This record gives sequence, structure tokens and C-alpha cells, in this order.
Amino acid sequence: MFGVPLGKMLMAGALISLLSFGLVPTLSKSTANISIEITNETPVINEPFSVNLHLTASEAVNVFTGILLFDTAQLEIAAIDYNTSVADLWAEEPWYNNGEGTLTFTGGITRPGGFTGTEDIIRVTFKPKALGESIITMNNIRILKHDGLGTDAPVPSPLETIFTITSNTLPPEALNENLAVDSPRLLILPAKANIDLNQDGKQTIADTSIFMTQFATQNLRSDFNQDGVVNLKDLSIFNQADN
Repeated sequence: MFGVPLGKMLMAGALISLLSFGLVPTLSKSTANISIEITNETPVINEPFSVNLHLTASEAVNVFTGILLFDTAQLEIAAIDYNTSVADLWAEEPWYNNGEGTLTFTGGITRPGGFTGTEDIIRVTFKPKALGESIITMNNIRILKHDGLGTDAPVPSPLETIFTITSNTLPPEALNENLAVDSPRLLILPAKANIDLNQDGKQTIADTSIFMTQFATQNLRSDFNQDGVVNLKDLSIFNQADN
């Protein structure tokens, strides 16, 4: 049927059956997960950026499924790539819906012994549509052990991936008026620190939350004094601007 071997068709059916009738996940220590890696924590509006979904397993697994959720007001999926995935059989090929803000998938692994380790399963290319803080998260993650019983591997609670969509528009003081008109160069001059981190036109507790996250992750968008590190000096600048 459409050139698909009967064995593969039966395997795809088995994947769906396993996910429908597998055992209830236990409360034991997590042994598998599908995690999100964003390649740019401050993507620029209208410029595509990539998000990688990783499958991680410390014990052999052979089926995984999940739903990627994203904010449709700020993001839309431009493309997906799963041709290099660890999955060699898709019971439900990755399918996205920009109207609902979802990407769903169900993959299987037919290699002998199942899969352990960490590998990419899907690369998602997003196009940012609006400025501000946005969130991507996983939902309904299920990963089944390679034990012939369809047993659920314990997975952790999904974590939200939070990032800020910025503008690439340079402030007026970034332009050197002495440059020739046809010069392709820009001279970046010191500018007043912009502590409106979610770019909503005011400083609120939301900006404080974003700063604390960027302080912890050393996101240089909160490097207000441009010394190459986010530290207490930047916190002082942030607090002074709040007064």
C-alpha cells in the first residue's frame, strides 16, 4: 500500500496500541525526557530562529510522543525538519498547526536494543511576529521502554522555555553622522541602558523577573554597562532606573 512494507505498517499500528494501552507512568525517578533547546534566547522580530527537541533516555526506550505548545500571538512555525531524527518509524509524523499553536508527533525506534543517550528528534524553525516575552513548552510527553510490554518510562514535569523577542532597530545614537553616506559601517556609541526588558513601554515586576532569569543565565541583554558579564553592577543600574 503506497509502497510501505507490511512489517512497517504493523509496527506503526503497534506504536499506536502501545500508547493507548501502556501502563500508567510511575512516580519513580525520571529516566527519559523530551527537552527543548532554543538556539537564541533573544530572537529578533521577523527573523527566523531554531528550536531543537531532544530525546534523552538513560534506559532503553523505543516509542516517544508529545505536543509542543507555543504562543500564536508572537510566534508561527515556518518549517520543521525531522529527517535526521533518531526515529526510523513515525506512527504520527510531526504536524504543526499555527492557528492552534501546536506541533504533535509520535515516533518509534526499531533499532535492536532500543535507544539510550541524547539525540535530536525534531528541529523547528519559528518566525517571531511580535515583541515581548514568549513561552514554548512540551505537553503530554510519553516515552515507552524497550521491554516488550509498553511500559512507560518515568518522565519529569515539563519546563517552560521562556525567551524575549527583540527588535533589531538601532537607536539614533548608534549612527555616526560623520560616516560617508555610502559607507556600510556603523559605529555603535554608548546609549542609555534600556531596562524595559519586555518592551511594553514601562518597567514592571515582569522586567524584574526577566532580569533575574538573565542574571542567572548570563544573558548579555541585561549587561547594561556592557562589561561582558551580568552582575551586581547591572542590578544597581536596573534598580536606579526603577526609581
